[in-house]
Amino acid sequence: MRIIEEIRSHFATLYEGLRMLDSVPEEYPAYCLRYQGEYGVAFDFDSDKDILEESVNATISTREVTLWNGERRKCLLLTCYDEEFRNEFANMCELFVTPGVNGEIRNRIVENPLVWWNKWIGLLGDHKSQKTCYDELAELITLDFLYKDDSSVIWTAAEAGTHDIESASASYEVKSTIKKSETHVIISSRHQLEAANKLELFFFRMEKSLSGFSINDVADSLEKHGYDRLQLEKQLADKGYSRGMSIRDTKFTILEVRRYIIDGNFPKIVETSFKNDVFPKNIIKITYTIDLEGIDYTSMRFTKNSDGTINGVEGEVHKFYVDDFGDDTNCIKVFHEMKPNCIPLYNMRAACGALSDNEIPEVEGWVDASGHGFTPDKDRFFAVHAKGNSMAPYINNGDVCVFEWYKGGSRNDCIVLTEAVGTDPDYDCQFTIKKYHSEKIQTDQGLQNSRIVLQSLNSEYPDIELVEGENYITYGIFKCVLK
Repeated sequence: MRIIEEIRSHFATLYEGLRMLDSVPEEYPAYCLRYQGEYGVAFDFDSDKDILEESVNATISTREVTLWNGERRKCLLLTCYDEEFRNEFANMCELFVTPGVNGEIRNRIVENPLVWWNKWIGLLGDHKSQKTCYDELAELITLDFLYKDDSSVIWTAAEAGTHDIESASASYEVKSTIKKSETHVIISSRHQLEAANKLELFFFRMEKSLSGFSINDVADSLEKHGYDRLQLEKQLADKGYSRGMSIRDTKFTILEVRRYIIDGNFPKIVETSFKNDVFPKNIIKITYTIDLEGIDYTSMRFTKNSDGTINGVEGEVHKFYVDDFGDDTNCIKVFHEMKPNCIPLYNMRAACGALSDNEIPEVEGWVDASGHGFTPDKDRFFAVHAKGNSMAPYINNGDVCVFEWYKGGSRNDCIVLTEAVGTDPDYDCQFTIKKYHSEKIQTDQGLQNSRIVLQSLNSEYPDIELVEGENYITYGIFKCVLK
């Protein structure tokens, strides 16, 4: 009997169990099987590989089967549930179990079952829609990073929880993209950016590659860090990534990871966003998109250790300054540490700024001052925030202004940063940005200042005249506004 005839006969008569295919050479045994509505063929598979791939009408998988003598063997199975295609499926099964000359076909399939599978499924146009596993991969990498320090962490996304990851003290959202430049994230639930405890958001930018991280890589790392592997495998299966599926070996390179704190400054739609702090009646779902550019974050880096575990390290803190009107068109990136072409940014708000008398200016970060017509020098130049519009339109509210440290010489008709206690009635501050103007007279001791005025460029604001004997200090000569 030909192989195809025997397969069709067994498909028609086999009620339940396993039957040897006599038409296949005994040195390359193969079987017909039927279990609980599933039918197909199988042969011995002596490999550590686990396989599980599905199309619309067929499945290739590895599992242990029980032979008629009670012996259990690991086999590679090609199966189907749809009885309507039984005869057509038998043709595919014949090609699967036929060993070929000296077992060449069988050996090729055993060596790489998915090569055979993908050729046939591709030819038949029978692929299921392909999963894009980078979302789950990002969640697992975050889970692995957090679990090392907090064993209470749970992957709640596997159970369709409000947040992707929960711990005893915090909640975590994980967003990912394979677009190289986009920083948009979609918020699909009104509660997604709300939590009783601390809430953070991890944003991954990845691309598919031959190296990098896969779901199996992270699963192994989690197991080595102590996460329950059985629980993880159940969670992965619930998400559609059962053990043996080839998509679990799909690798992605991590291009960027950002870690955000979801606090009162983070843009979100919550109850307090609406009138009377109540969601409008009958609105049951809100979906919106957030652009993450211009929001403070901490960068992260992930690498593989020699033992297969994954190591996550926090990197640079990225801070952004947006002016008091909420205008982010001149959003300046503030670095946590000094970088090339950067100068220090002091945490004062100089009137034009306001700084209370008991505050001492400190460096809050570093800003890139390149491209403004001078060579940035951290020891020669510094930057401060401007507040108010007394120097508009030359300097506007919220601008980050660069000054050169004043070392002496003429300041006349220069814009300066001056400390003069209690001299700016508009902003009640001791630091002010104004145009310095002095008038001099000839005395026996030479030229002396007869009048010093700190002038506003905006006519709606008064000038400040320094009183004789009043102490004041000029700290810097204005260079430019950072753009």
